Amino acid sequence: MKKKLFLPIIFITFMLPLLFCGCNYGGDDNDYEPIYQDAIYIMDADGSNKQKVIDVDNCDNVQFIPNSNKLLYLADNSLYTVNEDGIDNTKISGNLEITNHLPVIKSDGQMIALRFKYVDNTNIGLFDMVSSSFCYLSNKIRKEDYPTFSSNEEFITYAVRDTLNQPFYIAKLYVTTLLENTIFSSTSLNSISETYLNNSSNKLYFTEANYRGNASLIEYNLDNQTEITLSENPSIGHGNQTKFGEIYIAYQSYPDIGLYDLIYGSDLIIEDGFWPDISIVAGNKILLVNESFHLNYDSIIYLYNIDTFSQTELTTSGYRGMFSKDGSQIVYIGLYVTNPQSKNLITN
Repeated sequence: MKKKLFLPIIFITFMLPLLFCGCNYGGDDNDYEPIYQDAIYIMDADGSNKQKVIDVDNCDNVQFIPNSNKLLYLADNSLYTVNEDGIDNTKISGNLEITNHLPVIKSDGQMIALRFKYVDNTNIGLFDMVSSSFCYLSNKIRKEDYPTFSSNEEFITYAVRDTLNQPFYIAKLYVTTLLENTIFSSTSLNSISETYLNNSSNKLYFTEANYRGNASLIEYNLDNQTEITLSENPSIGHGNQTKFGEIYIAYQSYPDIGLYDLIYGSDLIIEDGFWPDISIVAGNKILLVNESFHLNYDSIIYLYNIDTFSQTELTTSGYRGMFSKDGSQIVYIGLYVTNPQSKNLITN
């Protein structure tokens, strides 16, 4: 009888510590190292209803394709489309090496302008979403940078330099005839990056920097061929960190976001941040700002209201957020832990 009682006592003595200490699948606390996985997420513009779309690796940027249920993203120098529910993930760039420049999409979602590597330079290409094929590849022995659709979307503008020691100029390419014209020629060796042509005002906007890296935001009047400096704050060299609109130009001014008002001619530095995007919906002028230049677990995406000068945090662990066409949703690159530490088996 005593022997029968003795065995359960030994069993309970050894099992109780195991029951109450819990199990940690990540190992001891001191040894635990989280493993992160990048993924594409969609959320409402107020930060609610976050949904993971698809896991990705080495993803540079992502955006909505207007008038569709698809996203466009760039990863490992290749361009992909994927449905918003995560299915039908398709590589569309073939064997081209797409550079980590944010492609631009027409407002109808039917054409993409992008930059790809050609020989030792970067060239401009156009991808037709209807035919799912490239309708234009420059393939020229020269440097072409940062294509942007004009305000009426009849052509794209981009910076061009024929050889290393020659000045940049700005070209426009008609997207239907594929004819190219030069609309601005620099008289210096300053670098030119992002460009935008406002058809209603016939004014060209671009960022320019001298050899010291001092950058300026320039407005060039095509009618009288005069230029003025709007701001001397913009940074240059990373591409697509300037967002051009009919009313505002949002630009990068490390480590801040600058906002130039084209109506009132005012220049405002608003917040620390990177990769701005603008949405002007229902009279609410909102600027989407990413806190970090690179994705990390502490990256924050937030909204900045231009009218009230207030900001709202939307999500942590987020990067390169972009609005949908109607401003109701945001797509971004996020990350999550694949090996979380489990909780105690006995909980309250």
